Amino acid sequence: MSLEEKIGQMFLVGFRGPVCLSDSPICKAIQEIRVGAVWLTEYQSPLPEMKGNIESFSQVQTLISDMQSAASIPLFVSIDAACIRILTLDLIFYNQRG
Repeated sequence: MSLEEKIGQMFLVGFRGPVCLSDSPICKAIQEIRVGAVWLTEYQSPLPEMKGNIESFSQVQTLISDMQSAASIPLFVSIDAACIRILTLDLIFYNQRG
């Protein structure tokens, strides 16, 4: 691992948006800076209009999968503890649907 990759691995970044597209800032950061970790949350600030990354269980699964695909080194993913309730309830209903 190069020095540049080692330095990138020390970064944990938060970002706005529920997707990781090839031209999105988070995808570029994962590929170019080689960030080591990402932080997911429902809101980026106390203001409700400042949406974060978490909408539903299946959306978070897709988001994490897309970010891991963009990374050359597996990412550490952290989730805001307040969002666990949302994901847990969504997972319960998701499993009940089949």
